[in-house]
Amino acid sequence: MSLSLLGVIQELAATYGWQGWAEWMSRERISILLRKEEGDGEGLLGVKLQEMAQTGCEWLHGHLGVQLTIGIGGQTHELKHIQDSYRAAVSALRYRLTLGVRDIVTSDQVPQANEIPLYSYLPLISETIRSFRLANHDWRIQLEGLFGAMETDRLKDGDILTIVRWLQGCWNGKCAK
Repeated sequence: MSLSLLGVIQELAATYGWQGWAEWMSRERISILLRKEEGDGEGLLGVKLQEMAQTGCEWLHGHLGVQLTIGIGGQTHELKHIQDSYRAAVSALRYRLTLGVRDIVTSDQVPQANEIPLYSYLPLISETIRSFRLANHDWRIQLEGLFGAMETDRLKDGDILTIVRWLQGCWNGKCAK
């Protein structure tokens, strides 16, 4: 299947008039480098890139049963900035849950440095659990508020999973009283 995936990427790139090169970075991550000579402006390139990514995701899911999430970094005109684009794409993939995006996440969708200390969620978790155990009808509203706060704060996927684990631990009686 890996050869099929690489072939599809190169074929799609050629369809859009680009040269494509793909390399497996790990068992679950493939990096794609696209090169375009001249022509389309920056904005149109971004639109075409997202269109190509969506087409690729749909084709792979329909023909090979593979579900992908694609992170797209910024465009660069110099080889020395490719690494920055790669890092931006990887960073974008860390916000899939917050952004509610399944197939494509672009680096311009990533929230700016908004480091919320996770421990600030502990009182919300504790109060929600307390309300639930006391059969207070507000527990659902509090739980919705907890998830709403995570969405508003635009947390990374890993931070959301940590908070959910804390919630689960408290639910099972394993948090400080």
